Amino acid sequence: MVVHGNGPYYEGRFALEHSWPELQMRRLRRHTPEGVRLLVAGNRLIAEHEAFLRACPEVELFSTSDGAAPAFPEIWMFRNWLAEKAQARFKYMVTLDADAFPIRDGWLERYLEPLSEAEPVAAVQRLENGDRHADRCFLVCTSKTWRRRRFSFEPSIADAGFLISYSLELSGLSWRKLVRSNRWDPHPLTAAVYDDAVYHHGAGGRLPMYRMNQGAWAGEGLDSPAFRREVELHNALLDHVHHDTDTFLARLQGEAEPIPEAELRERGRRLAEARPELAGALVDDRDRKV
Repeated sequence: MVVHGNGPYYEGRFALEHSWPELQMRRLRRHTPEGVRLLVAGNRLIAEHEAFLRACPEVELFSTSDGAAPAFPEIWMFRNWLAEKAQARFKYMVTLDADAFPIRDGWLERYLEPLSEAEPVAAVQRLENGDRHADRCFLVCTSKTWRRRRFSFEPSIADAGFLISYSLELSGLSWRKLVRSNRWDPHPLTAAVYDDAVYHHGAGGRLPMYRMNQGAWAGEGLDSPAFRREVELHNALLDHVHHDTDTFLARLQGEAEPIPEAELRERGRRLAEARPELAGALVDDRDRKV
């Protein structure tokens, strides 16, 4: 299950040149056995992304453009809506963020086969963001577990996924925690590999506003030089994963030389200069939920 969407910071030419639907589908097809169905909610998709997803035979797209999906105000509502559809039809449920994908063969079997009554969920745990709970960027369980425990992606007091792991822990149950396994960390949160099996970019379709990085620019705001540098680095990493995917993943896993920081910064600056809409996106995004 995936929610794909476009917004003020991820649209136009930049979204076409850095298409998460296309990158995600390439990696899913490369590492996933045939027969897997992907349920996608499309939230204000640009026409090109929607056309691509509709052309994928393994995708069932429910788009807000034609009313097939309700225009929910929050992303977690799309996730819950998709989960209701999935648990009624399939034995297993897997959630991926739009900017997440597998990076090795056997990734599904690696997490589905060990599921048990005592440990019924496997999910990313973003310790690097100060999170102890399960994260929705990659989470697997059986549909039976989802129904019986009445799971929800509602954020509650923390991000989507908190109520799932909290429910298990209250019942004395465990869950399989997939932690960051990068050998090279170009950023403390962005461009993460988890358990040597799943990649999650982080903020792939929005500004890189994380709890763990706000201290560097919170006092100055989004127009500050510190936040501009954060955006430039984020754009450089995003550009690498889209246009140099295999080598970039090898670098993150310590199988190729890291990219020098100065080179990343220069690439980020060039991307910013090529995007005149950046200033407007910064302003438009100020009232968006972090």
